[in-house]
Order: sequence, then C-alpha cells, then structure tokens
Amino acid sequence: MTEKKPRRFFPDRLQAVPERWTSALRIAWLAVLAFAVTLDVAGAAFVLHDFHKTRPLFTIYGISHHIGEHGEVLVSPLGSERTAIGIAEDSRIAAIDGQPLAPDLLIADVVPRLMAVQGRPAIFTLVSPEGRAQAFHLAPSPRHERLAEQDTAIAFSTRMMIRLGLSFFSCLALIGCATLLFMRRSRDPVALLLSFGFLLLAAVIDPPLMMWLGLGFGTLYNFVSTAGWVPIFVGLAAFPDGRFKPGWMRYTVPVAIPLAIALVPESINPWLQLVVGIALPLLVIVGQVVRYRRLDQGIERQQIKWAAFGFGTGIVLIGVSIGLAMALDRFTGFQPALMVLTLCNLG
Repeated sequence: MTEKKPRRFFPDRLQAVPERWTSALRIAWLAVLAFAVTLDVAGAAFVLHDFHKTRPLFTIYGISHHIGEHGEVLVSPLGSERTAIGIAEDSRIAAIDGQPLAPDLLIADVVPRLMAVQGRPAIFTLVSPEGRAQAFHLAPSPRHERLAEQDTAIAFSTRMMIRLGLSFFSCLALIGCATLLFMRRSRDPVALLLSFGFLLLAAVIDPPLMMWLGLGFGTLYNFVSTAGWVPIFVGLAAFPDGRFKPGWMRYTVPVAIPLAIALVPESINPWLQLVVGIALPLLVIVGQVVRYRRLDQGIERQQIKWAAFGFGTGIVLIGVSIGLAMALDRFTGFQPALMVLTLCNLG
C-alpha cells in the first residue's frame, strides 16, 4: 500500500489555474488593466492641473505647497526671502485673512479661498509642524517665483518633466510586464499573481499617488496598494515554479495576508506598516537565498539569480529616488522600472 502524505494546513505549492477559469480570469485581468490605465491617465492630468493652475495661486505669495500623507495641504517658503521672515517648512494654513481653515481641508477646498484673495495682499496664519501659529502679511508678486528659480539648480518646469517622465516609464514598465506575464503564462499561478500585483502597483505609484491623496482617498489607497502587495508577496514566496521552498516559506502567506489587511486603516502606526512592509519581504529574500544554495546548476538557479539582480536594482532605484526627492524639491516616486523589466525576463 502507498503511504498517504498527511494533509497540511497550507499546501507546499500553488496549483495551476484550471482551464475552466480562463475566461473569468481574462475578464478580471482586463478590468484591472483598465483600472490601472485610467488611474495613470487621471493621475497625470491631476498633476499637470496642479502644476499649471493650482501652484501659481501659492507661488504668487511666495509659498509652495504639497499634499501630506492624509491629504492635508502643507506649505513651505519659496525662496530665501520667505525663509528669512520665519515661514517654516511643512506649515499648515490655519486661516486666510482671519477666516479659519479646518486642518483636514483638501486642496480642492483651499483653492477657492486662495482665488478669493488673489491679486491683493493677504494675512496667512500658518502653523508650523511644532504647533507654533504665526500670522504673515504676504503681498502677491510674480517675482517670488523668479527668486525661487534663482535659488534652485533645476527649473520647476524641468523638474515636472523629469518627474512625469520617470513616473510614466515606471507605470508603463509595470503594465508592460504584467501584460507579458499574462499573455505568455496565463495559467501559471506565480505569473498571474505577479501580473495582477504589478497592475495594482501601477495604479498607486506616482502620478496617481498625488491624486489619491489630494482627493482624500487615503484609506482606499491603502486598500488598493495592499491588494497589489499581497499577490506580489505570495508570488515571490513561491517563485519561480510555484513551490514554497524551503518548507517554512508556505507559512509566510497565511501570516502576511491578515497582517496586510489589518494595516489598511489610516490610523495604523506607520512604524508597524514599515515593519510589515519590510520584514516580511526580507523573509522571502532569506528563503530564496536558502533555496538558491540548495539548487544544482540549471534554469531555476538562473531565474533566482536574475530575480535577485532585479530586486537589488530596485533597492538602488529607491535610494536614487530619495536623493532626487532632496534635489528636486519633494520629487515623488518609488521608481521600480528596472526591477520590473528584469522580472519580465523571468516571465
């Protein structure tokens, strides 16, 4: 008699998708693709509108603006002249000409207040990140932007072109990789997970990121980004052939999914989000290193090597993005393009 293997709480491999599910999966994939493309186009339109229409309402008074993590509007001094009078970085507008503004007002609510006083001096009550409130009498003048341009090495318009160019390259790389994976291996569970994950990731990085926050959809943004993170995490845990090796890797999945869902609300401590977002992928990396060392020379070993190269490149690009953020005045973006293009090879 053949000895039956004991049933496990979680299987040691992902099974190929049954052929009868192919049509439903194709419809779902096309819907997610349309969702990602729509958000990328809408996000670019939002960024361009903010740059050409909204930004001048602030810069004419010698302040720049950006959107905080929870959709709140924050301002900073534009040029050395405004810094000299004591305007702090990342200040919140508490009132304009004595009319209070709620702390959670979105950019769409602040713009009409600025348009109402445009063209005349106004008193801005600003609250610094430390909580210190101070009133500033600011006179509008186009020279503020000219002075700010003199203080920076790269013009605002050039920064915007760099930002949108790199952002679109990343989104196109993600969408292109997802398309290749789905077209070539539509029943492969690892390829499917990575494909869906890449499409959802394209819907939440820059340029859509600013739109999500600017419209106050922080919780929905967290949900979509989590929905993209989970399939990528599971796919990498079973990479490249659907098997969880070493065996303990299969238990990272049932742990990761509820943890990720629990982190969707905006009220969750960001440090806890960071731990889950970094510690769990590190476990996958450790598992892949162990798996690589146990393999003989062959295709699977080469695939893991290329994946390691891709994600190493991705980490370097994150560092470059942080550097650009400092150099280009809050340049936005995690740019995973090369990492994603490398994974296209694995598909």
